[in-house]
Amino acid sequence: MPIHPSLLELRLKVDSFFARVQLAHSEAFACRHGCADCCAVDLTIFPVEAGPIEEALKAAPDSLLQAIAARRTRNDHCVMLVNGACAVYEQRPIICRSQGLPLLADEERAVCPRNFVGSDLDGLATGDVLNLNTLNTLLSVLHQIYCRETGSSPERIRVADLL
Repeated sequence: MPIHPSLLELRLKVDSFFARVQLAHSEAFACRHGCADCCAVDLTIFPVEAGPIEEALKAAPDSLLQAIAARRTRNDHCVMLVNGACAVYEQRPIICRSQGLPLLADEERAVCPRNFVGSDLDGLATGDVLNLNTLNTLLSVLHQIYCRETGSSPERIRVADLL
């Protein structure tokens, strides 16, 4: 199933936000290829985000699919983490696109412990902190629209079950 246009738009906004904040605070970011601390999850996503990942997996070489399948028995990291990199990076979920940023959730600021070390998160400009409540609300509304348009189940899907 092709990517929903509103999901594409939301991804672009999150990716642009990330790029802007990372450029403005490059010295504070430890995020690099191979760092996978934020991937230590058994992630669930909405069906609106599952479709593009499933399409990416359909186009993936057998060797990659076998590597992902081998990871399903482990629970230490996301199954899509293969050789230190996301196997579906271009189609990764919104939550993955926001990791590493300074985040605001329920009036509390937080960030990956590797990033902004020694920085005063409360001193960061509001425009440099991603509001997770707003982001999650937008994604939830998009999910509801998608389910209405497609008749999809509203239940979240484990990323490990997409293979």
